[in-house]
Amino acid sequence: MSRYKLDMSKYTIDDRPRPITNEMFNDLIKRCDQYKAERDTLIDDIAILRANNDRLKHENKRLKGLTENLVAHRTMWEDLKEWRMDELLEHKDNYQLIDLGVVMDKMEKEHLYKGGE
Repeated sequence: MSRYKLDMSKYTIDDRPRPITNEMFNDLIKRCDQYKAERDTLIDDIAILRANNDRLKHENKRLKGLTENLVAHRTMWEDLKEWRMDELLEHKDNYQLIDLGVVMDKMEKEHLYKGGE
């Protein structure tokens, strides 16, 4: 038991540990409360960041699917234009193919202008 006792002989009067006062104790309690409040705020921030991260992952997945659909639609559009041009080479007087070309050109221009706004 003696090895756990504090040997006070090596301290001078000024160096000795002083007992804690009520003011010091209250100060420590205030600091602990401040640290706890900061910790709680950080925990709340982490929860919000996790929720935002999950939302952004979901949004990214949705946009990735939309992008794949847009690429597929663009490929189909280009195939349709190519088919129409091939058909026009064979049937130069086919008014339905000519009208289809006019409508497709109009749709492309409107889409490009809408995208630029």
